[in-house]
Order: sequence, then structure tokens, then C-alpha cells
Amino acid sequence: MLKSYVKDRFVIDMGTLTENENHFRIMHWIRVGTREDLRQRNVVTVQGRDRRIAVFWNHGDPQAVDNRCPHMGFPLDQGSVHEGILTCHWHHARFALKGGCAFDLYADDIPTFAVREENGVIEVSDEPDAMPTEAYYRARLRRGLEQNLSLLQAKGIVGLLKLGVPVVEILRELVNFGCENHEAWADGMTLIALMGRLDPILSERTRIYGLCWASRQLAANCAGRPHRRERGALTGADESLGRLQDWFREFVLMRHLDGAERALLTANRLCRDQSDRQRTLSSAILQRVYLDTGHLYDFANKALELGEILTTEGAPDVWPQLLPLLVPEAVAGRGEEDSGSWRNPFDLISAIRAAESSVKKVEPGRGAVPDGLRDVLLGGDYQAILDAIVSALQAQADPESLAREVALAAAWRLAHFSPSNELGDWFGPVHTFTYANAVVQSLKRAPTAELLPAILHGAMAVFQDRFLNVPPGVYPKTDADPHAAAPDILDHILEMMDRAPHPRKVVASVVAWVRGGGSIEKLTDCLAWATIREDLDFHKLQAIEAAYQLSRDVADVKDRALLLAGAARHLAAHCPTARTRQQSPRSALALHRGEMARDEE
Repeated sequence: MLKSYVKDRFVIDMGTLTENENHFRIMHWIRVGTREDLRQRNVVTVQGRDRRIAVFWNHGDPQAVDNRCPHMGFPLDQGSVHEGILTCHWHHARFALKGGCAFDLYADDIPTFAVREENGVIEVSDEPDAMPTEAYYRARLRRGLEQNLSLLQAKGIVGLLKLGVPVVEILRELVNFGCENHEAWADGMTLIALMGRLDPILSERTRIYGLCWASRQLAANCAGRPHRRERGALTGADESLGRLQDWFREFVLMRHLDGAERALLTANRLCRDQSDRQRTLSSAILQRVYLDTGHLYDFANKALELGEILTTEGAPDVWPQLLPLLVPEAVAGRGEEDSGSWRNPFDLISAIRAAESSVKKVEPGRGAVPDGLRDVLLGGDYQAILDAIVSALQAQADPESLAREVALAAAWRLAHFSPSNELGDWFGPVHTFTYANAVVQSLKRAPTAELLPAILHGAMAVFQDRFLNVPPGVYPKTDADPHAAAPDILDHILEMMDRAPHPRKVVASVVAWVRGGGSIEKLTDCLAWATIREDLDFHKLQAIEAAYQLSRDVADVKDRALLLAGAARHLAAHCPTARTRQQSPRSALALHRGEMARDEE
């Protein structure tokens, strides 16, 4: 903790002084009692400025601490002191009474208070010796990550946010820990990227709980793992970016981890912008068809998005830490050519390879997407789908617009997901949808020929999901209702997901909100909160973020409704859960307010 210097009735808080101002807080002294009173009672509690203070008799030496156990807020005056160690009996956390330091790291340290004796009367300061600062909360967050303790992480995040620390700085703290402590990209890193992308539209509640979820998952991913082994870029390799990209692709194909990482890091040095990085990654990943059910292409997109968020003026270069996390899956992952479902009963792999050959030398254009393409994409003729995409590209159709049509077709699959399917059947179409979004975002960065196979892979994933719409789930067909965007609809959506699954009703409310002109941002925040409060995996928030990002570039209100309805149906089918994940951030908020941690809001 930072130390404060007591002078008469003033305390100078060294954590808040600036060069241009002197920050003085008047410190009042509170009467505790005589030494004999304290010796007989062992502990006395008094009311400080904003909390109860416990003054203990410690072998003739009075010591004052915050009466709330820093773990869960239980009263420490009901604990016991032995040989200078204070024990809280609720969870048996132990503290050195002098200084307040915890022996059990899950509990955190106790704030201490100055004590003095005037004319035989013991008095205690009404404010702690030191006020928490940004450095204090950063250290608390880091300790929580290292110890895999979600409550400590939540306390750090809440404290930093309440001090006004920008979210990007909290994300950077999480990313630094993740890059140091695991070899490969995992769902915690994806959640960090999702929170960064959604942050501008999130409410305070959604932001706090979402960051705590991302932190918790990151720590779980890294628990028990050694520090990542740095392989480093090649030294003295005076090669062109094109040659280094060729080396990276070759090492990925031969599954050579060290060679692939070193080639990628060396290529990164020559990348001028995000377009170069996107091309470098995509050209290697797309050598295998729909690698790991599209996960790696999506993770690469999230890595680039996260890097963009963290690349602020004066910040350290994040790319040498982020990019290597993508390499293990690139070299070890399996493409659909390694499985049977894309070989039989139709040989989709051969058809895809032929289509890739046809577009290999196509110079992407800016033309319109052909009418009726979405109907073809949702049809049952895989060759017709591939032919339509190849023809459109050869006719100079805009690749980004083509990819967006594939994403809308994937959203249609989600929005019309049949209730006759099993819950586990959701994984296929939601992976297709988030992959399709990643393709759209990647083509925004680099509308080049190297990325065109991604459109073909996504279209075939949409084709493979076709039987999950038999029979198609009911989708609202009503026209826009001018009263459908009333604010209470969002509350109604949350209430429906408090009970047994109601996908059809939730979809109807989402569609009514969008068609009625309701705010897409408010709806997205509502759906994000509905996801974050549950004990669900990252795919639900990933689908919502994808739907929101795609909806921003879609002019047709019906298409915007379709995107968000698809993500909402996927979420509603999995709600409600026990919601145990809320406990740590809820407790951290209560403790920050000076209350005891409790189960209810």
C-alpha cells in the first residue's frame, strides 16, 4: 500500500498529489476509549467517515483496521486475534494485524487506520492510512489473474473503472497477462476482443460484468500453464514480405511450429498495415478448408481487431505478442478435407478446390451482388452455389458484399433453426455465422484475391447446415409496428429469458423492436447483458457481437432484424442457467460500496 504522512489533523495522500496541486484531506480523530476499556473488551468498533473501524487490543498495542473482511465483507470484530494474527472465521482468512497484509492471497489486504493516545484516551483516524490508487487496483487485478481468483479480479476491475481508468487500459492489462501465460489463442482472448469491440455501446452494468467474465475465463485458460516460450523473429533475414509469407505458408502446411512462428514474426516487421497482416494470416489459414470448423479464421479476425483497439498513440507494439498465439492451431488444426462430412455424400472438397482455382487470378471489383444470390446460397445444390459465387467474382462483384450475403444466409439459418433439433446442433450454424462475419471484416481490411477462398468455405458451411432448418423455425412476418420499440420491450426480452426457453417469443420481440425503429445499440446491450449474466460459453456473445457489427453496414431494416433475431434465437434457446458467474462481480461491487457481499442485487 502507499503510505500517508499524518501531521496533526491533516493527512497528505501521496497517491493523489499532482505537480500542480496540493491535495489535503482533513482527518478527524474518533474517540475509542481508554487503554483499560480496550484491554478488557479486546476489540471496539467505531464509525469512520464511510465505514466501520475495528480497533483491536494487540498485546498492549492498539491496532485499527477496516471492520469488513476484504474477502467477502464479513465483520472482523467477530474474528479473533492470536499472536498478532487476525482470523476471519467465515472463510478462515488470516491477516497480520500490523499493516493489514493477508497471509491468504484470496482474501486481499485490510486497510489500516492511524491510532494515537491523547491524555490517556485512544483515538483513531476516520480515514484509512492510504487510499487505493490505480497502481493498487492494477496489482490487485494481476494477483487475481495469477492466482485464478475471480473475486480479486473483479475487485481490481471495479476499482479501476470507478477511478475512471479507460477500458482500453484494462484490456491491455488482461492481454499482457494472456500473451505471457499461454501458448495458443483461447476463448478468454476472444472475450477480451468482444468486450473491446462492444464497449462503446455498453451500459455500465454490462461493461463491468462482461470484463469480469473475460478476466475470469482468461485466468482459467492460463491456470497452471508455464510462461510462453518466445521463439523470436529471424535476425539478419533480409527478405521481401512476399518471400516471408511463402515461408509462413510452407511451415504451416508441414506443421512446423517453430519455423511458422519465426517466419510470421519476421513478416510482421515488414507489414505496413492491417491489410498486410490480414493477407499474411489468411493465405496460410485458407490452405486448409474451413480450418477447425472456422475457428482459427475467426480467432485471427479477433486478434487483428484486438490489436487495432490496443494500438493507441505511445502504446507498446502489441503484434509480436498477439500474433504467435494463432500459430499452434494453424499448424495443428484439421481442415474439412481431413474429415468425412465434406467428402460424402458430396465431394465438396474437390468442388471447392476447382472453384478456388477459378478465382485465383480474379482481380476483385466493386460491382453489385447479383439478384437472387441469397436464395441460391440457401438452396440444396452445392455446385450451383459455388458457380454463382465464382460467376459473381468474375463479373467484378464486390467481395465484401458477397461475403455479407453469405453472412445473411448464415443468419437466416440461425433465425429459422428448427425446434425439432437437439440443443447441441446449434454449434454448427453459430460457427458458420461467426466465421462468415470474420470473412466480412477481413475483406474490409484486405479486399484481395488471397481472401476469396474464405467466401467459398463459408458458403459451403451454410450449405452443410441446411437440414437444421427442416422444418424451419417460425419467423415473424408482420410489418413494422410504430409502437413496437417501446422501452419496456427490452425488459420483456430479459424477463422471457428468466424462465423456460422462449426462442420464438424472444425472436418476435427482437424483430418488432428493429422494424419499429428501435436503437440497435440498446438492443445489442440488452442481448449482451442477457448473455453475460448467464453461465454460458463465449459463442453466444460472439454471435451477438457479429450480428451487431454486420447490422451497421446493412441498409435494409429486415436484414438488420434477421441478423439480431438469429443471434437472439441462439441465446434464448440456452437460457436460463444457474447464473453463478455473477457472484464475483456482484460481491466486488457491494464491497466497493462499503457493503457486505450478498447474493441479491
